[in-house]
Amino acid sequence: MTIFRKFSGLAAVTASVVAVCLVFAPNPAFTAEAGESAVQLAEATPVSVRFSWKLKGEYAPFYVALDKGYFTDAGVKVKLGEGAGSQATLAAVDQGHETATFAPAIYGLQAISKGLDVKIISLYHPAIPLGFLSHPKSPVRTPKDLEGMTMVTSVGDTVADFLNVFCHINKVDCGKVKKVKVHISARLSSFLGGKADTMGTYNHIDVPTLHSKGHKDLVLLDATKFGLTLPGGSLIVSNKTIKDNPKALSGLLKGLHRGYADTKKDPRAAARILMKFWETSLHEDVVTEQVKQTVAAVPDYSGKPYGWIDEGSFSKSLGYIKAAGKIKKVLALDKYYTNALNR
Repeated sequence: MTIFRKFSGLAAVTASVVAVCLVFAPNPAFTAEAGESAVQLAEATPVSVRFSWKLKGEYAPFYVALDKGYFTDAGVKVKLGEGAGSQATLAAVDQGHETATFAPAIYGLQAISKGLDVKIISLYHPAIPLGFLSHPKSPVRTPKDLEGMTMVTSVGDTVADFLNVFCHINKVDCGKVKKVKVHISARLSSFLGGKADTMGTYNHIDVPTLHSKGHKDLVLLDATKFGLTLPGGSLIVSNKTIKDNPKALSGLLKGLHRGYADTKKDPRAAARILMKFWETSLHEDVVTEQVKQTVAAVPDYSGKPYGWIDEGSFSKSLGYIKAAGKIKKVLALDKYYTNALNR
C-alpha cells in the first residue's frame, strides 16, 4: 500500500482510519482469549494489534500466543484485528486508535521518512518472500525475461512498487515491461485469465493457495534470490506509546516470541490454532504450508528473541526506497527502529 503523506490528504487518511476501526473492527472470534484466568485478564494491560491485511497463515504466531495465554502471562490482554492496508493501519497507530500494527517494515520505513511519528520495535522477516509468477507458455525464469512481458499491478503491490529497483539491480530495461493496473481484487483473476504474463507475489502466501486450486504449473521467480530484499513482517507503534507504556509493549513482544517459537516447532499445530479463529475455505494443509513458509523466513539470532532487528536489514532497504523515488532523504537509523523493548 502506498504510504500516506502526513501533511496532505488528511481527509482521505481519516476516512481510511475510520474504515479500519469500524468496518474491520475485531469480531469476537478474533479477540477471544483462551486458557486465561479472570484474575490474569483483570490485571493485564489492554493492547490492540491491527494486521495490515486480512487473515492468512503469516499471522499464526499471534494466535498461538493468544490461544496459549502467552500474552497474559506477560501482563498484556491482546486484541487482534484484520486491516485494509498498511496506509490505514499506520495512520491508526499514529493517531492512537491502535497500539500497534503488524505490517511490512518497508512501508514503515517509508512513512517514518515522511514524518510519521512511529517506530519499528520488531522485525520477523528481514526479507519479504517476494517473487514473480508467470504462465508456463511465457515463463519468467530470469529477471531479463521480464522484458517484453505484460505485468498486472495494483495499489499496494509491493513487487510493482519496487520493480524499478529490481530492474536496476539486475540490469533489466523496465521500460520494456508493460504494466496493466487493476483493482487489487481483480489482480489475480486478471493474471489467471491470461490478461497478463506475470504478477508480483508473496511466495509464502499466494503460492500454496494457488497450488491448492490446481495452478501447480505456474512458474515462480524468487525475487529475493536476485537482490530484492525488502524488510517485511514487523510490529510498528507510535513513539508516544513507547514513551508512555513501554512495559506493555515489552509484554507484547515476550508473548509473541513464545508464539513464534511454538509455531516454528509445530507449524501444523499452529495452523490448527489459527483456523479456530479464522473462517476460511482453505484446507488445513494449505494453511499449514503458509505457516511453514512464513516461519522458515524468520531468522534465529543466537541469544536474541524472535523479532530482533539487525540494522543491516534497514540500511540497504532505505537506499532502495530513495532510489525508487519514494523518499527524499534517509534519516538516522535510530529514528526508524529500536530493540530496547525486545529483550
